[in-house]
Parts: sequence; structure tokens; C-alpha cells
Amino acid sequence: MSQSTPLFVPSVGVLLSRLRLSAIEDTGSDVFSVFEEALDLVRCDFFQHLGEARILEILALSVTTSPATANEYLRLLASRLEITRVKYYLLRDLPVHIVGNAQERVTWNQEGIVETASIRDIEILRKGLDDVWLRGVSQLAGEGSEGIEAAVFSVETIDTVVAPGATSGIVWGTE
Repeated sequence: MSQSTPLFVPSVGVLLSRLRLSAIEDTGSDVFSVFEEALDLVRCDFFQHLGEARILEILALSVTTSPATANEYLRLLASRLEITRVKYYLLRDLPVHIVGNAQERVTWNQEGIVETASIRDIEILRKGLDDVWLRGVSQLAGEGSEGIEAAVFSVETIDTVVAPGATSGIVWGTE
């Protein structure tokens, strides 16, 4: 399917599903190429911020759908951050590439925010996703708050990005 693979999300298929792009089946399409490029950039981002040794430590942590320990939450946080960071790059690049393909445009536009958002709205969303990424990757690096409470907070806040001055956020679920 793909030559690029996620670091922390179990598979490309799961990642595409979490991004609501699982209907894109043509791995030779421009959209899939943009997805793979985003995935490569995210792998580089993790390497740049965490380094090889820390990535290997996190990969060695238990994967569970019901985390109960700090390490299990950190592993979940890494997976959720990977999804968030791929979204960050896709919001920058994908809308440009889907103009010519009606099915892929429909798939991406099911997200709502992209269909009706202005460039400013998308940049605000990207800034929020970047802020979430920076806080989360800092925690994964061991630079942030310690303990299970901090990991739970980080995982819960990934889904909602609040624009400056807004009273509520743009919810972009990763479930």
C-alpha cells in the first residue's frame, strides 16, 4: 500500500481512517502522495524533537485501548499527536491537490471545516494544531509536567482547538 508508515499509529489504514480519508484507495493518486509526504514530515518532526532513543523508548511502551498507567497514556499521546501532526500538514497541502478529483474532494470535505473555512480559519486551526503538537511533544520528550494527570490532560485537549478570542473550539475528533 504505502512505503511510508506511521511511527505510533498501528497502520496506514488506521491513520487514514482517523483522518477520515479511508475512502481514498488509489495509492498512486496525488492525494495519497500528499498524505505520504505529510507522514514523512511527521516522522522527521518526531525525530527532530525526540531523537531516536526516545522514539524507541515510546515505541516499546504498551499499546492499549484502555490506558491506565502513565506510560500507557504517553503511548496513546504519541499516537494522537501523530494524527494531529499529519492533519496539520494536510491542511496546508491537501486542499491544493484535490481540486481536480471530485471523489477525493468529497471525502476531504466531509470534514466540514475545510468545505466552508476561509484561509484565515484554516491558518487558525493549523496554529492550534501546532500548539497542541508542541505541548504534547514536549511532554513526550520528558520536558513537561510529569504524571498520569498531565498525560490524560494532553490526550483530552488534542480534539479541540480554540481560536484566539473564541469561546469555543473547532472540534476535530481523532476517534
